Amino acid sequence: MKKKDNISVIHLAEYNLPTITETNNKDWIQFGSDNLYPQYLLELYNGSSINNAIIKGVSSMIYGEGLDATDREESDHKKES
Repeated sequence: MKKKDNISVIHLAEYNLPTITETNNKDWIQFGSDNLYPQYLLELYNGSSINNAIIKGVSSMIYGEGLDATDREESDHKKES
């Protein structure tokens, strides 16, 4: 007797990519028709624990314990030269 595997699919939040348009008479690029795409990303970050954990994890891997210059003492001498 062979056991059948049950597969379940989890549908996470759907991502709606904005239409990015550049207008010649403006000094900025508009994200979506209502220009609220950055707000949409914040809502995803605050409203989804999975999205929040992924963003925090990736930023921690990139930034880690912080940034530090390895030649900090030498850089003052270089600036004076």
